[in-house]
Amino acid sequence: MLYDIAKAAHIFSVLLWTGGMLALAIVLPVASGARGAARAVHRWDRAVTMPAMAAAWVLGLWMAWSGGWFSEGWLHGKLLLVVVLSPVSGMLSAAMRRAAAGEMRALNPVQRNAGWIVAGVVAIVALLVELKPF
Repeated sequence: MLYDIAKAAHIFSVLLWTGGMLALAIVLPVASGARGAARAVHRWDRAVTMPAMAAAWVLGLWMAWSGGWFSEGWLHGKLLLVVVLSPVSGMLSAAMRRAAAGEMRALNPVQRNAGWIVAGVVAIVALLVELKPF
């Protein structure tokens, strides 16, 4: 029962985290002209997206430990992808913080393509978790 609750909470956290990242990726390119929108998204990011990322990590690691999956190849692949996704989240959050403060800079290639990166990584992670191909 505890595992099922943790799994549901993990999925919910991942959805909030990745949804927040997608919102940042969509709003960020236009945020320099809409400072009020940038502030609102930045507040959401601090209050919801970042705590959801932390919860997703904690719950996911707990489930991996309790399931004895640290020797599984699919989990190594998933962890590698999530380790890549976490700094993307930080880059988006930092850029949105700057936009909310009126300090918008030119977006780097990762920030410009973050929506595609997030969607692609999440799709691969979902396949690894569901199919466990190795």
